[in-house]
Amino acid sequence: MVHRSTLSEHHVAHALEYQEFPGEVIHSAPLVAVILTQSWCPQWKAMRAWLGKLEESRDPADKQNIAVWELEYDNKPFFSQFLQLKEKVWRNRLVPYVRYYRAGTLFDSTNYLSADRFLAKLRQGG
Repeated sequence: MVHRSTLSEHHVAHALEYQEFPGEVIHSAPLVAVILTQSWCPQWKAMRAWLGKLEESRDPADKQNIAVWELEYDNKPFFSQFLQLKEKVWRNRLVPYVRYYRAGTLFDSTNYLSADRFLAKLRQGG
């Protein structure tokens, strides 16, 4: 099943301190995607639309145990700090930025992908 959640300020504070999200995020399902973006991004708007369809899908092929965590960080009080982490430590200046975890371990990161490529990335790591 695809389950969507929003990262909390606690999750972000942990990432700012340890340069990684806490276990409750990255171990929340066998497959996890963390999407970091800004609210104005057109690619995020498209992605959010197909994520909603995946979440509601009745197709068994789409209903894997996948947790998707989302953060629109542009209007948050920690914007500057988080931008530094994303751009300087994680070396990604584009949005949306997606981090992929399998069994709690980061295995890849990308920017915008189509729904099919997103699911393929999670399922096969590619």
